[in-house]
Amino acid sequence: MARIRELSVGYIIDSNLPFSTFESAYLQELFRQLDSDFYAQIPWGRTSAKKELEDILSLKKAAVREELDEAVTQIHINFNLWTSPNRLAFISIFGHFIDRSNSHQSRLHAFRRQIGSHAGENIAYTVRNVVRDWGIDRKIGVSICDNAASNDVCLRNFYTNLDASITRADAEARRMRCFGHILNLVAQAFLYGDDAASFELQSEAYGMLERVEEDLEHWRAKGPVGKLHNIVKFIRASPQRTEAFKAHAREQEEADIYKLAEESTAELEVIQNNATRWNSTYMMIERALVKQSELNSFIQDLGLEADASKRVPMADMLTSDDWKVLREVSHILEPIYNMTMRTQGWGTSGGHGRLWEVMTGMEYILEHLEDWRLLYEDETANHATEERRRAQGEELESVADTKSMSARPFVVRQTRERPLRQSRLPSRLQGFEITPLHRRRETVLSACPSTSPLFNEGALPVHSRGDYLQDDARSVSNIASMEGQERASIRASINAAWIKLNEYYTLLGRSPLFAASVVLNPDLGLRWLETNWTSPEQLQWLRDAKDGIKAYFERWYSKNDDDSSESISATSSLTPRPEQTKIGKLCAWPALFVDEHQDIFWLQVCVDDADSVKSK
Repeated sequence: MARIRELSVGYIIDSNLPFSTFESAYLQELFRQLDSDFYAQIPWGRTSAKKELEDILSLKKAAVREELDEAVTQIHINFNLWTSPNRLAFISIFGHFIDRSNSHQSRLHAFRRQIGSHAGENIAYTVRNVVRDWGIDRKIGVSICDNAASNDVCLRNFYTNLDASITRADAEARRMRCFGHILNLVAQAFLYGDDAASFELQSEAYGMLERVEEDLEHWRAKGPVGKLHNIVKFIRASPQRTEAFKAHAREQEEADIYKLAEESTAELEVIQNNATRWNSTYMMIERALVKQSELNSFIQDLGLEADASKRVPMADMLTSDDWKVLREVSHILEPIYNMTMRTQGWGTSGGHGRLWEVMTGMEYILEHLEDWRLLYEDETANHATEERRRAQGEELESVADTKSMSARPFVVRQTRERPLRQSRLPSRLQGFEITPLHRRRETVLSACPSTSPLFNEGALPVHSRGDYLQDDARSVSNIASMEGQERASIRASINAAWIKLNEYYTLLGRSPLFAASVVLNPDLGLRWLETNWTSPEQLQWLRDAKDGIKAYFERWYSKNDDDSSESISATSSLTPRPEQTKIGKLCAWPALFVDEHQDIFWLQVCVDDADSVKSK
């Protein structure tokens, strides 16, 4: 009976249904017909269902408390705030740990209204009350949250109130920045510039006030992406227009007698984006590119309407140059979208979503943006040189000769925190047949002679060589056919995204755990940091990372319990670690799980290397 009642309430909660769900006369009669005894055991009324939920919560909370007490690791928490459609603020708090059977567990500790402001101190007060209510305030490890400035204040307040000996550096060492939120900020910087937050708020305000024309103009100012947003909004504004677009797409497809049935895109709808989630903009662009011909012809047909309200405004019409820009934007955003989807996993059973993927993923996206940045710097310099020479009255033939002699002229670039690196594959793949770029082969491999077999172009089939031997950004870009204004706009967007990502990449150094997760990965190890951090500033990052990892190693893995109680600046643990098995200790590292075949050797190598650096 208890199990039936529990499942009944579980169905209501899991399906997000009201407590009155089982009051339906039809549902009650259905269960009565199936089994009258079964019918008598279900909490039909809203009051009964609510009381049953409270009883289950009390029972399950005791079981979770027992799990938390027996956890072999610290309890790592993550929290998030959001506002419901009816303008109520909520906060959710999860705990993550390794249980006695060395399995990763996640438990929801709170889902409640956030009363008052979203200031850091107020959020810290809520989180602190929750962890104390669960009795885990002396077992808290790291905290995962988004990159809002209020969370900096929140975590400093939270940790120092749990333990007065915790310093500001200690709190920063325990802050795990949400990777998905970082990618969201980077993509928004690319799409909307530095004013991404204000752009979103302004769009929401226009929507709430039903100021349609101002909202359209607001989006239109963002160029082709904003114009596409307005077109999609126009099509989806009425069911009749949506169906008319589908019918138009079917008519176009029927004219193509060679199209296979599985290739049909007629039933695909255009996707509406919003300013909050950048990936909706990427998906809108991707779908629009698939249906480009249908959109263009549909808009042309609407242009014949006598009623202006039934036509797409002229200011929102997409030109051929606009479509080139949209395709360019799609190419640049695609790796960011793929990385976002890739790292949404739980990091178990060989899946993605592990801590080491944060640093390697950011390095990959930075490298991607730098490739595009270099392309636009070079092409813009070429374009400026040509314009200057034309203004001086030089012959076009002379310009062409000069351009052919120097495909990449000297360009003065701004000083950057991170040096421009050559693209690289993982070290285990370097020098093998799959190495794809001429530039990588000519610079990296020639500068660092290897005993590995070099890339053999002749081993590739002729029809596939182009896929392996071309520079990715240059091969897919439409920059050669773009006007100067479009080039300048995309170049500014790339720079904005690069600056935003570089900012958060630098902040990773405040916690040694990101570097430690890379070192603990046998496929990467310390050599990955040494290969990627080569500038003078990055060498300091490398030394700091090694020192930080050593401090954690001595704190959490010391064989002498007395040593583990020593205070370690910026990396001290809230409480001494209980005696654990080797596997249990390894599980203490956030988001690193025992099925990843880690070994203590990787940390020991790092410690030894840190000692050697200090001795120099």
